[in-house]
Amino acid sequence: MALTANQRLCKQPAETRQFSMDFTSVLAAVESITSISSISSEKVGGYATDLSITSSGISSDAKSVTMYIASGTLGSTYRVEVLVNTDSSQIIEGDGTLYVTDQ
Repeated sequence: MALTANQRLCKQPAETRQFSMDFTSVLAAVESITSISSISSEKVGGYATDLSITSSGISSDAKSVTMYIASGTLGSTYRVEVLVNTDSSQIIEGDGTLYVTDQ
């Protein structure tokens, strides 16, 4: 599943799900992600997160970042932030929204 600033993703509290954040729309045609500076999350409202984000990596086309997200509180909404560096010396931040639901 792709994760972008205006896409809303869902998972259940007991699941560990793989998600990706695609930066293609903000990268130049020949630009690539060279490293991941950070991946973080917060519960909407400024509360401490209880998500677990692991195993991040850069896709083979170097245009997206993959991560596994586990845990979370039923009924909560989270903001997931990914900060990457590119081969054009840009630092780009991607944000996404994740809902923890039992549906």
